[in-house]
Amino acid sequence: MAFFIRASDLARHLAGAAPDVEEGPVLEFLEDLAAKARDGAVSDDEEDPKLPLYCGHKFLLGRIPYFRALLSGGFREGAENEAEEVFHVDAGGFLEDGLTLSALRRFLLYVYTGSRAQVPEDDPNGTMALTVIAGRFGAPSLLRMCEQRLSSFIGDDRGNAALILDFAQRFSLPRLEKFSAAVLGVRDDAEVADAAVSRDGRGESKGA
Repeated sequence: MAFFIRASDLARHLAGAAPDVEEGPVLEFLEDLAAKARDGAVSDDEEDPKLPLYCGHKFLLGRIPYFRALLSGGFREGAENEAEEVFHVDAGGFLEDGLTLSALRRFLLYVYTGSRAQVPEDDPNGTMALTVIAGRFGAPSLLRMCEQRLSSFIGDDRGNAALILDFAQRFSLPRLEKFSAAVLGVRDDAEVADAAVSRDGRGESKGA
């Protein structure tokens, strides 16, 4: 499975949100890719060439509900790829949905490693982006890890709690919403005890 982005989509991304949302190494990679496209140093002969981003194995990504549906023809992209040996996914659509290529990269690395190290320790914005991808693609173990990291970020800080509460409500994350609300004092103690996201990760399964 090959993830690509159209040159025009990448140019718009770099001119807009990319400097604020993409991690440093990913931003450098994207800028280099855009420069090669401008210089014509890509193999695609189309007017708006497909620029290669990341690759993954079908048998691994197929364990994830989103990609399983994609590979089985559940989305338009699946029908378009039926005759192709390599399944191509346009990552430009992820950008339209407000996701980031940095989060996509971390997600793919997590699928291969099952490592908690893919969840940023000191970048709550990066963790929130990864949370959204984990929820959308259907990776509950990774989603729980992200929620644990965000709950640690909240601590007992009401400002952080308000920020995460808004995020949790927008993306339908009930555990994180309840925990944030508890810190803000809008839930009773019994509900707090029932809703708080575990911070130490005990019982968390590996993999997606």
